[in-house]
Amino acid sequence: MEKQPSTAEEEIIELTRKLIEKWAVRTQPSTSEMLTHAHPNFTGFGTGKYEVWDNFATYKQSEMASLEQLSDPVPFKYHWIRASVFGDTGITMTQVDLTFQIEGKQYDVKNVRWSMILKKIDHSWLQIHTHCSLPYSDDVVPIEELKARNKELEQLVTKRTNALVKEKERTENLLHNILPVEVAKELLQTGAVKPVRFDEVSILFTDFKEFTNIVATIPTRKLISELNELFSEFDDIMEAEGIEKIQTVGDAYLAASGLPEEVPDHAMRCVRASKKMIDFLKQRNKTSAIKWKIRIGIHSGPIGAGVVGKKKFAYDIFGDTINIASRIETAGEEGKINVSAYTYDLIKEHYPCEYRGKVNAKGKGDLDMYFVK
Repeated sequence: MEKQPSTAEEEIIELTRKLIEKWAVRTQPSTSEMLTHAHPNFTGFGTGKYEVWDNFATYKQSEMASLEQLSDPVPFKYHWIRASVFGDTGITMTQVDLTFQIEGKQYDVKNVRWSMILKKIDHSWLQIHTHCSLPYSDDVVPIEELKARNKELEQLVTKRTNALVKEKERTENLLHNILPVEVAKELLQTGAVKPVRFDEVSILFTDFKEFTNIVATIPTRKLISELNELFSEFDDIMEAEGIEKIQTVGDAYLAASGLPEEVPDHAMRCVRASKKMIDFLKQRNKTSAIKWKIRIGIHSGPIGAGVVGKKKFAYDIFGDTINIASRIETAGEEGKINVSAYTYDLIKEHYPCEYRGKVNAKGKGDLDMYFVK
């Protein structure tokens, strides 16, 4: 024997489940039974624009028309169902998920909500108003279309993600061209770079003899093209030797060995790089209309280093070691590597040098200098 509801709330909850299940099947017998529980003055509306009833006749017409669309049982899942009774008036509220097919397309509808107002007449509960709604009724689409949309979205997300990754790599590469790799990583991770003192580095300074005369005799575009070709080759040499290019100012080229990571052979790296620079210019001058004559100076010692400013970041070095290296370069000669006594002590076991004696350096007095043979 079927269990009878014990309270009015349970009675209309059971009726609500029954009506939803009959609605979900949408066969002729089910629809007829649904209509028997509708009050003659029944009003209501369904999922947005799809079902609107202002009386029993339009409701009956809508339900009968729906028989042509739905013929298979509709799986559904209850989230919750609640009921309240006030005398002979009852209210139920329900939320379910539905899956059904129309014209061969499968629809998966989430969070469908029913609310019904019922009136008890002659011991029977009849619907006097029903509201069936979806959170976004106009967005209900077949599962196949949802899958296609999801695939398109996934492809779009992948495309955008790849574009962002490439842009990130491009930004990092640009930053690595401005700053040493380790310094760039610190800046990206923390937003700042701590200044560091290095006790043992070698500074390499170069410039071109008679540069002012060259500038006065060739167009600016030609000058820039020449310097770009020369400094690009110098950059490749520095990278090959593990030396950090610091900056160029006019025809001056400044690089440092032994930072941002310390190395024991910093002075010898500078000498090797200097020899390559001289060899490059000798070969180029054989066919070039402009004969570039380079001076090179190297000095070793302690320096400080860090990133200065908040716009157009620049990795800069500080200390008297840089000033002395500049004076060593100025006191040098064309096509020769001029080194200080400090640097000489670091390379003498590997590179024979010619002692020049004490040479006056502007602002530094007389300094011992050597030419690398």
